[in-house]
Amino acid sequence: MNGNKPILVVHPQVGAVGGSEFSLAVLLELLTNDLNLKTVLLTHEMFPVSEFNRVWRTNINYENLEVISLKFPRKFASTFSYLKCARLSSYVKKNLSKFSLVISAYNPLVDIEKTILFIGDVTFVQYESSKVRRFVYKLINLFFGLKGEISENNIIVSNSEFSRRVIKEHLGIESCVIYPPVYVVSDPEKIPWYERENGFVYIGRISREKRVLEVIDVVKALRGKGYDLHLHIVGTGYDRKYLESVKLSCSAPWCRMDGAKYGYDKEEILLSHKFGINLCDKETFGISVAEQVALGEVVFVADSGGQVEIVEDEFLRVKDKEDLLNKFEILINNEVKMQEVRKKLKDRVQRFHKDFFKEEMKRLLERFLKWKD
Repeated sequence: MNGNKPILVVHPQVGAVGGSEFSLAVLLELLTNDLNLKTVLLTHEMFPVSEFNRVWRTNINYENLEVISLKFPRKFASTFSYLKCARLSSYVKKNLSKFSLVISAYNPLVDIEKTILFIGDVTFVQYESSKVRRFVYKLINLFFGLKGEISENNIIVSNSEFSRRVIKEHLGIESCVIYPPVYVVSDPEKIPWYERENGFVYIGRISREKRVLEVIDVVKALRGKGYDLHLHIVGTGYDRKYLESVKLSCSAPWCRMDGAKYGYDKEEILLSHKFGINLCDKETFGISVAEQVALGEVVFVADSGGQVEIVEDEFLRVKDKEDLLNKFEILINNEVKMQEVRKKLKDRVQRFHKDFFKEEMKRLLERFLKWKD
């Protein structure tokens, strides 16, 4: 990398909390502190990056970091992702010669080559078949002077094997896989297993694709079989009609909606419970599942998407409601099997530590230098 030119890191929108922000914080720590490289962050800054070290307990060297914040109208800032992509891509394209390396930390840039592109969410491929979307994208591309093409002449990084397959299928582009780091502070042994509550925790967005109503139904069915279980739903959502349906289904004393929780408040709930559950179909990765596993929960997941790579054990990957009920009953009544599953999860979670992510990033940077030359 050219020592006279800084590295440019692009992130579409920095919020207060979230998995992509923690990955960004660790990446900035690696570049500015560990490698002592001058770095520029291009983003829409809705939360001050200067607070990252406090929030994420990182060691970003702010003397090596410059932040360029492009402002977006608030109505577009969190809803129209391609508008942000096009504006950021246009900026990078015009200023590419100023930087020794460009890293897009969350999702692709268009019309840019010889960069590193991290794909954090593959839902953008679902819009390919929408004529309205394609027409709007054409207008945006025309405005910014772009073709709107994702070049295969980049190093593309997926956040799961599932994402890698989706990118290959829809875009015809190969990518490598680096799992994102997971942020937890508490020791998973803080509350011993035998002292934890016999309850489930769902954590994440409350929306139809997350199948929260099905989560409630599963716990209700297990209670019907005589198991004294309860459920915490941690998170919020924007679909008012679906939220009301969830509230109605979660009206019994054993079901509790806790709202959005962050930091220690969230970790205390996870640490005090034995089980987690996420039935979302085709989850891109599942950062909340990784958090639950990191804090010692045994998490059942739908047998699809990136979340199966987190738990890995087929015993925790469920095909339907009956499959989950059967596997839970086997697990709860077999202490040896329970210890075996917990041991596997404890070993697996090391893959999602920030130090592992850093080592993978160092190897990626070395690969990029050889590939670019």
